[in-house]
Formats: sequence, structure tokens, C-alpha cells
Amino acid sequence: LDSAIDLLFSADKPSLELRFFGGEPMMEWERIQHGIERATSLCHGRDIRFMITTNGYALTEDRIRWLADYPVHIQVALDGLPEAHNRHRRSIVPGEQSYDNSAIDKAHLIHELGLDYDVIQVVHPARINEFVEDFVHIVDNGFRWIQINWAHNMMWADKHLTAFAEGLNRISGELRSRWDEGQTVWLTNLDEVLQTVRNNREITVDWDGAVYANNAVLYRPASADALRLGEQLVLFQTLQTQRASIVELF
Repeated sequence: LDSAIDLLFSADKPSLELRFFGGEPMMEWERIQHGIERATSLCHGRDIRFMITTNGYALTEDRIRWLADYPVHIQVALDGLPEAHNRHRRSIVPGEQSYDNSAIDKAHLIHELGLDYDVIQVVHPARINEFVEDFVHIVDNGFRWIQINWAHNMMWADKHLTAFAEGLNRISGELRSRWDEGQTVWLTNLDEVLQTVRNNREITVDWDGAVYANNAVLYRPASADALRLGEQLVLFQTLQTQRASIVELF
């Protein structure tokens, strides 16, 4: 972690970002605190921001309050109604419902403290006919910034794509209706321009110190050796040709 932060600050850019990804990064809460505090102490006038992607299990009130004192963006995984979240984000504990441990009840506190966030709603083809209701459920529980992602590594038939398009059209009507009522709901996908190939270009550092040029290793773990740039010891040599303004840890 310290070496990755040194790597980040070796960039000569005025704006930097440190991202904690996973797995579930909040399982290492003390290290997240250490990383945020250390990077903040090194910024010396430069703009530093942080991002944490979490399933919400360990997003307690005390931790939310601590994070709100820093320029942190939280990405919260929340797929909608209990039947959606429990099915596609199953707990490893037998009999435990993941929805009951999610961040579904944290919207009010997050807004009260002004913590920057968005909710990541992943749409599974098996849930394609209900994902609009899942979206509405998230909004009705107080969340205002939502990103809709389609499930990777799943077979999407033509009927699923058609239903997805129809659902997005319904969501557009839902948004317009809420805007007319003065609500500030926003679909963050609307801020993007669709690209042919989407892949993060951030330098990515694994927990064991392995360094990758981007996060493709998350989707192609069998190709990890081929995608690997090297170890922490060669980070600064790597940066002679590729300087990163964003470093992602997973």
C-alpha cells in the first residue's frame, strides 16, 4: 500500500486518485484509513481524491462519518429488491441474507454528511423483467445517484437485450416523472459516451505487490502472468514510460 501511494505521487500531475477495489476492500478498514491519511499528508497542495467500491457489509455509521471528512467517493453495490440482491450477491454464510447486510438503509446518513457516492446496480439477464422495479426500489430508499451495469460473463440472448432496452426506456419515463416532481435523481450512465471497448487505463496494484497496466486481469485472471508489468521494485522504472494519475488497489 505504501509503495502504491509512492507510485501515485511520483506522477507530476496536479490531480491524483487512489482507488480501493476488490474483493471487498472494507475488510481491511485500518489499511484504508492508513492509506487515506498517508496520501492526504503527502499531497502538499495537489488535489487528491479517493474511491472505495464496497458491498456495504462493513459500511457502518462510524466509518461513513470518518470517510465524510475526506474527499472520498463511495461506490455501493446494491442490486435492488431483496430477491434480486440475495440471489445475485449471495452471502457465503449459509442462511444469511445479503440484502439485510447491504447499504439499503444508509442513504439518509450519506446525504446528511454530504459523502460523494453512487449506487452500482448490476442487471442480470435472469432479472431482466424486474430490473426497473429494482431501480425504483433503490430510489425509493433515498439514493439519488445510480449507475446501471449489465452483468459480465453471462449469456445475453436477443430477448434479454430487447427487454433491457425496453426497461431503460421505462426508466427514462420514471426519471422524467421524478424530475417534474422536483426530485434530483440521476442515472450516472447519462454522463458517459459509449465507447467500442471499455477498459480502465489506471495502473492497478494487487495485494501482493504485482503491478498491471490496467484492470483487465480482473476479467482475465488466467492471463495474469502475461498482463503483469512487474513487482513493486520496478514500479518507478515502469513509470519512465507510463505515468499514472490514478492508482487502483485490489
